[in-house]
Amino acid sequence: MGESMTTKTIKFYRPELIGETNLVMRLHLPGRSAIINGTGTSATIDADGLITANVTETLTRELYALSIYDPVAVDFVWTPDNDSMLWMPGDAAGTYYAGSHALNEHALATGVPPGGESFSILILDDDNNPVDHCSCWVATDILGDNVITDIWETDNSGTVDFVLNPGTYYLFRQKNGVNFTTNPRSFTVA
Repeated sequence: MGESMTTKTIKFYRPELIGETNLVMRLHLPGRSAIINGTGTSATIDADGLITANVTETLTRELYALSIYDPVAVDFVWTPDNDSMLWMPGDAAGTYYAGSHALNEHALATGVPPGGESFSILILDDDNNPVDHCSCWVATDILGDNVITDIWETDNSGTVDFVLNPGTYYLFRQKNGVNFTTNPRSFTVA
């Protein structure tokens, strides 16, 4: 019996690209230029700036970076960066949102963040003072090899929000001039 292909609808909110045509969505391994979905998947952009592509290739990794390419102009209109990350919990059919803008847009539209529940964490330094404007990211392993979130920055009160499924995770924190004795820190989402 042959393997059946699943369709993953991937959405990426980029209102600055409204009016662009000939869009192709490419999935890359983070930090690498290899394209996972062949030469890319044809994509459309709606009047609100939500780019949509239906990817049928089998996706075996959990984390990808997206780029948007114009094959007619032979140029990237969006290159992979921290705000174009896509987390896939397997190769299941469904709709997945990439980047913080798309996550925020989906949460506002539906009231339910995709991929889990919103989880707030207060970042404290070794003296128990809140750390504002601290870069934070989450991985499923203590070495940080499997990062599953974008890099987010704490607000003025030292709080950062992530959208996570139940499980145990590792929080990595970084800010110039601040030392975190325990880094990463493990935490559990119930």
